[in-house]
Amino acid sequence: MASDFGTTMRGVAEKIAHYVDGAATLTVETRFVEVGLDKGAKFEDAKPAARTEIKLDGDNSSVLPMMKNESGALEVDATVYELHMKNVQAAIDYRAKMVGQLLSALQSLRG
Repeated sequence: MASDFGTTMRGVAEKIAHYVDGAATLTVETRFVEVGLDKGAKFEDAKPAARTEIKLDGDNSSVLPMMKNESGALEVDATVYELHMKNVQAAIDYRAKMVGQLLSALQSLRG
């Protein structure tokens, strides 16, 4: 019985370690496809439009779409940026929820 409990706990610890490793870097990528009147969307041809990586320690980096305006200055594509930031926030919220549930499960195991 004690060895069954130890095996179960080892399995739980391995799953937790795998999850924490996977959650260490949160990557959000917003992609686009070109559509036209003569063709539908080919999702397998989607190309990156924006990308954000957020590490568990708070370090982060983003690549955003930029376009030259009439004067030649670079500007962020506001529509894509807004959509991307909504996706980033959704991913952050989801990770926070999962980490909270993980901590709750660990606390319940401690008794």
